[in-house]
Order: sequence, then C-alpha cells, then structure tokens
Amino acid sequence: MDINRNYGIFLTESAKMDLKNIYNYISDNLKEPIIAHKLMRKIEKSIYSLERLPYRYAETTIKPHNKKLRRIIINKYIVLYKINEANSQVIIYNVLYGAKDYLKYF
Repeated sequence: MDINRNYGIFLTESAKMDLKNIYNYISDNLKEPIIAHKLMRKIEKSIYSLERLPYRYAETTIKPHNKKLRRIIINKYIVLYKINEANSQVIIYNVLYGAKDYLKYF
C-alpha cells in the first residue's frame, strides 16, 4: 500500500443502476430534484475521493457469504467497494439505502 498512489475508480453496472434509481426515486417519486442532485454530488464526491487513500474505510465481512468489502456511509446510503491492488483500481459494487437490509444483496 503506497499512500502516494492514485487509484482509478470503476463503477460496476450494478452501482450505476443503484445511483440512477436513487436519483430517480428522490427526484420523481419524492418530487425533490434539487435534493436528488445534491445527494448525487455528495455520493460521487465521496466515491471519487477514494482515488487517494482508499484504505481509510474499514473492511467489513458481508455475511452469509463472508465477502470482504469496504463501505462508506453517506447520509443514509452505503457505498460498498473493494480495492484491486494489481490494477490500482477501486471497484464500486453497490450504492444502497442503508435502512434496507442491504446484506440480502450478497
């Protein structure tokens, strides 16, 4: 782990769909497009901050499959990611609403 290293950010299709669904729900269902836009900016800023020091968030074990991922909590949302050292890449797997049982996705 090199603290001066920059990592690329890769969003899986699932993560992209999660972001789109979150935005659409807040913007369309709750009729709050400004809030949706602000939340997307905050989540994206947090995700892209992982280009530097992606290890700053603790690794957690997602049961029942014992999958080890890192997570960022942003407001009520959880970003799940893994670091691929070989490719200097941070892979964003999901962005989920934290009040849901997000463990069922794994």
